Amino acid sequence: LSINPPDLLRHLIGDDARILFGNRGGRLWTDLDTVVELPSVDSRQEGVTDYLHADGDRRIGALAAFPAPASWVVWVEFPRAAIVASAQGFLRDMALLAAAVGIGAILFVRRLVTGVTAPLTAMTTAAESMAAGHYAVKVPANRTDEIGRLGQTFNVMADTVERELAGRRRALDIAEQTENRYRTLFDYAPDGILIADGEGRYLDANPGICRMLCRTREELIGRQAADIVAADEVPYIAPALSTLSARTDYQREWRFRHRDGSVVEADVIATKMPDGNIVAMVRDVTERNRAVEAVRAAEERTRFALESAEVGIWDLDFRTGAVRWSEILEAQHGLEPGTFDGTYDAFLALVHPDDRAQVRQTVETAARRGGDFSVQHRIVRPDGVQRWV
Repeated sequence: LSINPPDLLRHLIGDDARILFGNRGGRLWTDLDTVVELPSVDSRQEGVTDYLHADGDRRIGALAAFPAPASWVVWVEFPRAAIVASAQGFLRDMALLAAAVGIGAILFVRRLVTGVTAPLTAMTTAAESMAAGHYAVKVPANRTDEIGRLGQTFNVMADTVERELAGRRRALDIAEQTENRYRTLFDYAPDGILIADGEGRYLDANPGICRMLCRTREELIGRQAADIVAADEVPYIAPALSTLSARTDYQREWRFRHRDGSVVEADVIATKMPDGNIVAMVRDVTERNRAVEAVRAAEERTRFALESAEVGIWDLDFRTGAVRWSEILEAQHGLEPGTFDGTYDAFLALVHPDDRAQVRQTVETAARRGGDFSVQHRIVRPDGVQRWV
């Protein structure tokens, strides 16, 4: 066989390519010009394969058989380097394209992830700060999507929490100030203060009651009224607690036992507090009662001395004109006890008419100037008898 021109196929498929025809048994190969060396391929196996040429060059080719009844096969081969070079260019282009797509995807995902996770990270950090006690934190909320709405909601929540905590702090400050004032009043009150539960067991005692009874706070806490009052006062404890349980204020003078065994007389004012406990104010009136008793005894002695000497006493209030007379004075004027009218005019009406002007002038001059005065005058008793006083 021959082809004119002989290198036609090489022009068609390229200088580096080779097309061969051979019989199916593989014993004869030709390039349609001359008989050529047999390729190191299995002529019975169609398809693509590669082999090492005698010149040391690696070649790739494809084998195909002619349709029957022809017994020929055709082999087309190219240098492996030429095919690989083309494939490498394609792979390089694909690699560059893949790299570009990958980088674009990474940038897209990074932007997407950053756009989603950055606000969430900021909110997580802000939440951790809030948990640590820093409530003034805020997160960016300038987006219009769901994440922006979430940031706005978070900021509103943070503002609400901060306001509520600020209100609680103010309330706690006020409560602390109130507690400090209460404690100052409790500790420095001149009177005694006792706080007891509903059963009368003492929960607290201020220094005033401790000084009053000469006992320590620890000695009073846990005790009851029966432990510190006089024995004859014990029957009055239960009625007092019943009165206080009905949320009614209670007041009574009690007799307490001092550490040295003496008796301390004290006015007690008690009330039930909203928490169910009882607060009692205790004022020592021992000296006052002694003074009152001394005054009463002195008045009794004076009254006894005056009555024994038959000396009458009268008292005139310059502002109201009210006059108080002793029984002796009423008897001297011939009046029944308690029948004197008790006015300045009633007193003057009993003075003799001829002495009345002198008595009035003397008394009224003393009222204006002050000081002592003395006057003698006649009185006219209801039975007409005149007496000098």
